[in-house]
Amino acid sequence: MKVVLVNPRGIKGDEEYIHGIAMALYENKAIDVSLFTNFYYEKNNCEIPYSCKRFFFRKSEKMREGFIRKVVRISEYIIQNFKLIRIFKKERPDIVHAFWSVVSPLDAFFFRFFKKYSDKFIFTAHNVLPHINKERYKKYYKRIYSYADKIIVHGEGIYKEFVAEFPEYEDKLFISRHGKKQDELQAIDYNDPEVKKLERFFTDYKKIFLCFGMIYYNKGFDRMVEFWKKEKDHNDTCLVLAGKIQSDYKELTDLFSFMDKQKDLLFLNKYISNNLLNFLLSKSDLILIPYRHASMSGVMLTAAAFSKPVFCTNVGSLSEYMDEDCGWLVENDDDLLFAKASEILHDSSKDTLQQKGMYFHDYVNKRFNWSIIVKEIIESCYM
Repeated sequence: MKVVLVNPRGIKGDEEYIHGIAMALYENKAIDVSLFTNFYYEKNNCEIPYSCKRFFFRKSEKMREGFIRKVVRISEYIIQNFKLIRIFKKERPDIVHAFWSVVSPLDAFFFRFFKKYSDKFIFTAHNVLPHINKERYKKYYKRIYSYADKIIVHGEGIYKEFVAEFPEYEDKLFISRHGKKQDELQAIDYNDPEVKKLERFFTDYKKIFLCFGMIYYNKGFDRMVEFWKKEKDHNDTCLVLAGKIQSDYKELTDLFSFMDKQKDLLFLNKYISNNLLNFLLSKSDLILIPYRHASMSGVMLTAAAFSKPVFCTNVGSLSEYMDEDCGWLVENDDDLLFAKASEILHDSSKDTLQQKGMYFHDYVNKRFNWSIIVKEIIESCYM
């Protein structure tokens, strides 16, 4: 069986999911798997035994944000997809499996040909609709879902959300869990100037609470800043926000003046390198996931890989990837979130946090194995 995986993003965390899928498919000797992904796919060639085509966004990925980058990126995407369609037309793969809609108005056109030139077209809906301006894009996603033979979602919560938006496609849905973080943890370069600076900074604090990832309204980072503002005693704890703001986020930018004055609140508003993120995770005691809306979160599985407990809101399918010993789950309400955060801040010792983190690591490793996940995808979606 010839399986082609298409993931144009392939960086900044996306590579963990696609690499897990590709590796498990490669280990199945009945599968001929190839991956078309971002030119800067964040896996070393020595880690990749499967066919990997570094295909998308060679120029635009490294350009400065702005109008010119958008124009170049769209142009690249159109050209690259037409090339991909020609490849599919010639080779006729059994399965084309796409993992994201990058530009949904264009994908609503291109995916029709992905389906036409393969025996089956599979689409993984990490999110049912985009978190930002979802109504604007709903008609394009409806068309994308109409082409798919099977649609993969990552939990019962996302399944219900999908059926509420697109009940006509319920019979196409298949629940497949997101797998554990695949790689062993990389060694940290402590000669990195950013790491050296932060290492000195963190010596003043007993505990580190960390929020990380792309930053926009639904991620709820402002909720933790509001909590920090409301809670006068921070119990020798430092709150760290790490990631670049992706869109207009007035709720957070309105808090900048407070954040600038707060010595125990560190905001790294930029793209976080893998080395710096690994350092932050190694130093942290608790990972905060205060999302207002989400389907699933790779942040949870990264936290588990580093044996860190999580504090998260009960949105999407997050509750399906943990139990009460993995951390804390709270309803999606500011008052309840603040109350539980205060309790954790004052009543949970480093030892308690460490024990929960170790349990979370074991919990995820036992339940979300890639070989089992991919075996189910092959049997239920590819066959």
